[in-house]
Amino acid sequence: MVEFESLLDSRSYFTLVLHSYAKKDSSPGAEQSDQVSVQGLYAEQISGTSFTTPRKLNQRSWLYRIKPSVTHEPFKPRSPSHKRLVSEFNQSNSFATPTQLRWRPLIIRPKMAFCMYCHFCTGGNELQMHLIYHYHDGRYAANKSMENCAYCNADGDFLIVPQKGRLWITTECGKLQVSPGEVVILPQGFRFDISLPDGPSLGYVGEIFGTHFQLPDLGPIGANGLAASRDFLVPTAWYEQGPRPGYTIVQKFGGELFTAAQDFSPFNVVSWHGNYVPYKYDLSKFCPFNTVLTDHADPSVNTVLTAPTEKPGVALLDLVIFPPRWLVAEHTFRPPYYHRNCMSEFMGLIYGSYEAKSEGFLPGGASLHSCMTPHGPDTKTFEATVAQGENAGPFRITDTMAFMFESCLIPRVCPWALESPYLDHNYYQCWIGLRSHFSHEETKCKTNELQDVDGAAAELEGSCA
Repeated sequence: MVEFESLLDSRSYFTLVLHSYAKKDSSPGAEQSDQVSVQGLYAEQISGTSFTTPRKLNQRSWLYRIKPSVTHEPFKPRSPSHKRLVSEFNQSNSFATPTQLRWRPLIIRPKMAFCMYCHFCTGGNELQMHLIYHYHDGRYAANKSMENCAYCNADGDFLIVPQKGRLWITTECGKLQVSPGEVVILPQGFRFDISLPDGPSLGYVGEIFGTHFQLPDLGPIGANGLAASRDFLVPTAWYEQGPRPGYTIVQKFGGELFTAAQDFSPFNVVSWHGNYVPYKYDLSKFCPFNTVLTDHADPSVNTVLTAPTEKPGVALLDLVIFPPRWLVAEHTFRPPYYHRNCMSEFMGLIYGSYEAKSEGFLPGGASLHSCMTPHGPDTKTFEATVAQGENAGPFRITDTMAFMFESCLIPRVCPWALESPYLDHNYYQCWIGLRSHFSHEETKCKTNELQDVDGAAAELEGSCA
């Protein structure tokens, strides 16, 4: 595994060319694709953007491999099919609901690998400027490593957030070990397999189509803070050689699964160079910003990665985290304020407890607050915060890591998510105990004082006349 100090540039795009090799002199010289290949390797390019995308946005890599990936039998629909994959969300396969939703942690039951027990709870799609933007949110539960097969998502990028159990991910660019507290991006088109060194694994999955993740602009924050480019890790080239009879490629294409057989491993890339690669990030390296006097900072200040749309400042999907940090604001209600948002929020808890939900929102659980649906701290959190009075003093939030997938699209919820035994039908009750603290007498007194001031001002104006 190699760390690159400048994996992302100041504009937050992958522009610098990275280079890794598992065998010396396995990359070509001046040409990308030599007439006579170096060490008998095949040159193969993978493009994450169109060929004519502006240079500062263009994402592509060259892979130098023992056999090209085209060497396989025809794809066939996978049998049995995956019943919980969705291509485009519409009224025939999902539901729109403004109700606040929450799910309890999954329990692993069947012997399932990641590729077959990764399913989505919600998603949205929209046609903008002739580009179709999709996003999906979901969870995965796996207790079986992928054996003699690899998965490829031709639809979009995966963002995987493990909550329990490490993932050992082999990609065409090399291997990545991803632990709870880290996230990994598997870009569109890359083949990978996932092994489970710790046994069963649980976590969350986001998928985007039509754009790629990048670092958010820092604006007034300046040059430093939030997620630093140097902390993103990419794999070192690694390859396996030799026959693999009956090897299967499982391809997600148009929301369906297809399989193709080949007689070799797809992880036969001896060297690679480019700027379109899988990568991971340790959330503990995030440098949070917060208010140091009054008022509450918006959650956008905790954005790790963003997948932008054509509209500036509006994201198809943001990855936002709520890490350990100090709360020092004075005269300010410190937990997240009650609000309605034009963005939709799918939240998960990796470990610890979430500051706005002291009970019920458990590690491995999830919640959905859709566009303009009100939400905020539960009753217990609100009452405990108000009881501290004006002089709460500095307080450090520790041993917690929550995250949020935030999207500009209105989500539709899959039927299996609404019918799930993990759905918390009593979620709404966490706010039912909120009572009125309004004092009519105090307000009336203040109103009279204002009237007296207005009367004095009118009298003074009359004397001046």
